Amino acid sequence: MNRFDQSLSFIHWPLTDLIRCAIAVIVFAIISIIALTSNDGPRIAAGVFGLVTAALFGYDAFLIIPSIRTRQHAPAPRDSVDT
Repeated sequence: MNRFDQSLSFIHWPLTDLIRCAIAVIVFAIISIIALTSNDGPRIAAGVFGLVTAALFGYDAFLIIPSIRTRQHAPAPRDSVDT
C-alpha cells in the first residue's frame, strides 16, 4: 500500500515477517496456556482459540521460510568512487 518494501530496501522484509510470526506464536501460546488453567468455561474456550491462532501463526511462519531461503537480501547500494 505504501510500498515500504521498495522505498526501504535495507530492511529484509521476509525475515521481519518471520520474526513477527515467531513473536505472535510465543505470546498466543503463553496467554492461551494461562487461560486454559482456569476453571471458567469462557476462559477455556479463549485458551483453545488462542492455541489454534498460535498454530496458524506457526503455519504462516512455516510458509515464510522458503521465501527467505530463495530470496537473498540485496546489499545496500554503494557509489563507486573513482580516484
